[in-house]
Amino acid sequence: MFGVLDQLVTRLAGPDEAEILGGMRWAWSHEGDPDRGADSPGRSEYVDTFADLARAHTDTHPAYLSFVEGEPVGMAWLALIARPPGVGQLNRYVGDIQSVYVAPQWRNRGVGGHLMATIIAESRARGLTNLSVRAGLRPRPFYHRIGFTRDGGVLDLKL
Repeated sequence: MFGVLDQLVTRLAGPDEAEILGGMRWAWSHEGDPDRGADSPGRSEYVDTFADLARAHTDTHPAYLSFVEGEPVGMAWLALIARPPGVGQLNRYVGDIQSVYVAPQWRNRGVGGHLMATIIAESRARGLTNLSVRAGLRPRPFYHRIGFTRDGGVLDLKL
């Protein structure tokens, strides 16, 4: 019997898959509360707006999708941020991992780890100097297990 990881494919999302990403983001935002955002745009308008934004920013915000047997089961974004040139490194970029989502029925089955391994490998290949992620309390242990540590030097100002 094959395991999930044997059937799992994680790759850079193409522009033609922007609606899939928007649909997953919509599903995530309505998890546990289908009436959330009742006064906001409907699903169709949201997905269209999301897809337009995703396609317009593929160079600075590449998205990744995980599939099992052709079904999208997870997504994440890598925001690429240019840093001022350093004396020893003229082209400096860092990455911020954003909007990581795994469909509920696929959680705790290796999808998130595979998704992060793909993004980490891609970040290294791009020459990024570090990655960051903002994580709620529930997913923090996952990020610690794959090597993320708390950096006491990061300060935040809510605007």
